[in-house]
Amino acid sequence: MRFRHLSMPDGLSQLSVLSIYQDRLGRMWFGTEEGVNIFDGNTVTAIKKFRGMNPHNIEVRRICGDDNGNVYFILSRSVVAIDYLTQGSKVIVHDGVSALACHAGHLYYARKGHLYSYRIADKTTKVIASTEGTRPNAIYIDRRGTLWVAAVNGLYTLSTKTRRLTPRLSGPYTEYIFQDSHGNIWASSRDRGCYRIASDGTITQFSVDENTAKAENNNAVQHNKDWRTQNHISSNSVREITEDSNGYIWIGTFLGLNRFDPTTGTFNVYIHTNNSQSISHQSVFPLVRDSEGTIWAGTYYGGVNYFTSDNDSFKFYAADINNPNCLSNPFVGHITIDKRGDIWVCTEGGGLNRIDHATHTVTYYMTGNNANSLPQNNLKDIVYEPSRDLLYIGTYMGGVCARHQERQVHQSALSLS
Repeated sequence: MRFRHLSMPDGLSQLSVLSIYQDRLGRMWFGTEEGVNIFDGNTVTAIKKFRGMNPHNIEVRRICGDDNGNVYFILSRSVVAIDYLTQGSKVIVHDGVSALACHAGHLYYARKGHLYSYRIADKTTKVIASTEGTRPNAIYIDRRGTLWVAAVNGLYTLSTKTRRLTPRLSGPYTEYIFQDSHGNIWASSRDRGCYRIASDGTITQFSVDENTAKAENNNAVQHNKDWRTQNHISSNSVREITEDSNGYIWIGTFLGLNRFDPTTGTFNVYIHTNNSQSISHQSVFPLVRDSEGTIWAGTYYGGVNYFTSDNDSFKFYAADINNPNCLSNPFVGHITIDKRGDIWVCTEGGGLNRIDHATHTVTYYMTGNNANSLPQNNLKDIVYEPSRDLLYIGTYMGGVCARHQERQVHQSALSLS
C-alpha cells in the first residue's frame, strides 16, 4: 500500500489532525489543534482566526456540513458555521458542546446535559432528549433515521416516543459511530477495541491482549515492516472507522491503521517505518472515504495520509485528437468530476474533454459555428454544481459559460436564471 502525505511544508497548520470532512465542492477539510485547513487538491489553506473566538484556543473537532454547502465544526466546545457563499465564520452555539452531527437540514449537538436539534433553515433550536449521566462524545444518524450517541459509559439510541436515550452497549468509553454498507453499526472505544452491532442486535467485539499488541508492534518497528496480516486488531485504543469500495473496514488505532476483511476475519495492519511511502504516523485518528473512493487518514503527529485501497496505480492519457482514447491537447488545466463519475478536463487550446467513467474513451467539446458550442478552446477553469447538474467553464477571453448536462448545450453563465 502506498500512502501519500500532507504535512506542514504543504501548508497544514499543525500535524495533529483530529477531524476530516469533504464538502460539496470536493474540498477536504482538516481539523487540527491549530485551526481548520482546506485542501482543494492543489493547495492547503489554513484558517486560524474565527470571529468571536479566542485566537489562542482554536482546536477543531467534528467537522460536518449541510446540503447547501455550509460547514460546521466544534471549536473550543462551541459550534462554528462557515457560510458556503461568503466563507465567513459565525458562532451559532456557545460553550459546552461535546458532540455534533448534521443530517437532513438539522444540526444535532450535545450540550450541558441535553441533546438539541437545530433547524438550519429558520435557526430554531429545541431540546430532544436529556443526556444526564452519559456525557456524549459523538452523534450519528443511521440510514433508517435512528439517532445514536457514543458516550463515556456506552452506546445509546434515542427513543422518539419517550425522548430518552436507550442503552445499546453498556460500559465502554465509546468515541465514534459508523454504519457500513450491510447496515452494521460500528462503535470505537478508548480502551476495549471496537464493536460491531448487526441488524439483528448481535454484538461482536474486536479486541487484543495489550501485551500481545505491544510486542507485535515493537517487532514490526524493529524489523522495519510497514504492514502485516494477523487475526486480531492491533490495539484496543480505537478512533474512527470507515469502509472502502470493496467492503473492507478501515479502523484507526493507537498502534496503526487496520484493514479488516469481514469475509476472512483477518486484519492488515499498517504502521510508520523508514519506508517513505508508509503511513506517516502509526497513531491514526479520523478516517474518511471521499466521493471518489480515496481514503483520508489523519494522524496524531504525522499530518494527513491519503490512498486508494483498491487500485493504487495510474492511467496515462496522452494527447492525440485523432485517437478516442487520448486527450485533444497536451496542455491540461483544471479538472472536475460529475455525479455520473465522468471526468471533465479543461485544455488550453483543445476545448473541453470528457473521459467516460465506464469506457474510458474521450469526447471533445470545442468551439464551432453553432450556438451551443463553446465560445473558445482555451479553457482555464471548471466547476461542477451537482444540484443543477451544471458545469461552469472559465475561458481565456470568452467569459464564463455553463454546460447543461442533460440538455448537452452550452450557454453564457450570465443568461442562467
